[in-house]
Amino acid sequence: MDSKTTTVFHITKAAMQLFREKGFDATSIREIASTSNVSLGMINHYFGNKEFLGTQCLNILSVYCTQHLPQRLTLEDDPILYDLVTTRVLFQFLRLHGYSLFYRDSLKNDFFFKYLSDTPTILVKLLSKQYTITASDDEIQLYSRYMPYMMEKTLILKKEMGLFPTIDYDRIPYLIVLTALNHFIPEQDIARRDPEAIRIAGELVAPLDPIVPDDLLIDFVAQYVKKLQAASANLKSSWLHSMNQMKF
Repeated sequence: MDSKTTTVFHITKAAMQLFREKGFDATSIREIASTSNVSLGMINHYFGNKEFLGTQCLNILSVYCTQHLPQRLTLEDDPILYDLVTTRVLFQFLRLHGYSLFYRDSLKNDFFFKYLSDTPTILVKLLSKQYTITASDDEIQLYSRYMPYMMEKTLILKKEMGLFPTIDYDRIPYLIVLTALNHFIPEQDIARRDPEAIRIAGELVAPLDPIVPDDLLIDFVAQYVKKLQAASANLKSSWLHSMNQMKF
């Protein structure tokens, strides 16, 4: 690894370790800097703030959880089943592999939603090939993105306060997907796929080690650094273009 990739790798690995052990809120940037043996300034340089670093950690965990899913299923094969599986896999991994505090804090601080907001909204477009969907873009945003997130956030945070005792945690992934899709397609088409989604998700999560392997983390970090470099090059190019257009 080059020096930039090595630095980002150590920052990310330290952050994931501390977020898992202590949660997001109880972990400070100073602790991440100390654990990674990297200066505070370098963390700010590469990530801007702790929230964005937390978002990238969620991205890594999502990639890790679903890395073997394409061998079984793709979004194009069965969009409904795929959505059920991916929702349940990440949910189960976070809760069962030591990331519960981090997961809760990500919802409380809303950077979990920012992570979701980066995911392309293509599910409803794929479903429109099978169903007659007349929803506007605003309705698609509302029902497929905002409402499922609020369902998830409400259930996870309020259950800790003793509310919704009759709703099992295992049912929450189904309710999230139901909230996202029930406005567009019949519930029975979602419900009949859920048993298979439970089976596939269980088989994907069971063999996973709680700690993301270094090789996967290095691959993710290398891609992240390339994106940063590309963004920096584009910014520099835009600045030079603007300067060339100026008349002195």
